[in-house]
Amino acid sequence: MALAGHALYNKIKNVLYLTEVRRQSGLYRDVLLRLRDGKLVENDWGFLEKYFFPLMSRKRQAPFLENDCLHIRASNEECNRVNRQRLQDLKQPIVLVEAKHSNGKPNTYTDENFRRLKAKLFISIGARIMLTMNICVNVGLVNGSMGDIVDIIYQTSKHPDLPDFIIVEFPSYTGIPFFSGEDRRLWVPLVPSIIEYSNKSGEKVSRIQYPLQLAYALTAHKAQGLTSTGKTVVELPQKETHVGITYVQLSRSTDIENLCILNAVSLERLTTGISENKSLKRRLEEENRLGQLWKQTKIRFSLFLEETYPDHKVVWNRKKHLRQMKRILKEKPQ
Repeated sequence: MALAGHALYNKIKNVLYLTEVRRQSGLYRDVLLRLRDGKLVENDWGFLEKYFFPLMSRKRQAPFLENDCLHIRASNEECNRVNRQRLQDLKQPIVLVEAKHSNGKPNTYTDENFRRLKAKLFISIGARIMLTMNICVNVGLVNGSMGDIVDIIYQTSKHPDLPDFIIVEFPSYTGIPFFSGEDRRLWVPLVPSIIEYSNKSGEKVSRIQYPLQLAYALTAHKAQGLTSTGKTVVELPQKETHVGITYVQLSRSTDIENLCILNAVSLERLTTGISENKSLKRRLEEENRLGQLWKQTKIRFSLFLEETYPDHKVVWNRKKHLRQMKRILKEKPQ
């Protein structure tokens, strides 16, 4: 399947190239871009060094010790440790939510078999959680949406493995309110999801579970695409285990003053530790290939009319342009 996916990816000929970073600005942005491409210099390291937690004053450290900080950690083990601790800090009863399986043999499968639906999930009222799959994209309930648990509801007196509903307040929710009252407008009642998996013998197995995970701490892989506007604590791995992992961790925050790098790292770790990564060369080569496709795409589709008609004296015929685009789509790229 991976080979088939790669072959399909290589068939893409129409490419859009984004040129402007919106999440950060100024020196912070420039340093991140140089780090991303393995071109960080000593002055850049000196800029980041001011945000190493061990080198901060106690006054500057204090906000990053609060429970509401987002942690981006280097390993699943560290994420689990932070999430467990933050859950205990709430001082609320902790609920174990165990998944149900159609064949009753949960120990023979992993969470990855069921699109990361967890076999066991520990939660409590007030816990910060994240959706692990799309629920309703049109109203902002997507993979990565974060919220706080408002209530956990069982409709029977005996607690089954799964609650009937988990009510979560999602700041990203834009749909019709489920509950009356302005303070409840963002409350969403979630129900379990069902994911089916076919094992090696062809037997179909279903897992029923809530698509949630605790979200006080995330790995860099899970934090991709996330924008953090609050305090963010980053633990960098000792080496660039995956190309771009350091960039992802350091670039989730919108403001450098909200960023804390938990472990002080050397200049070499952020320079040669990235630039000598074998995968970086392959990524840069791929970006160059996509850049060439982008130039061809501009020519074929004439997306930038100002570039095509710089004096604005040419009247753009929309119907004619659409006919041209349709013809180009049928043509094989050169």
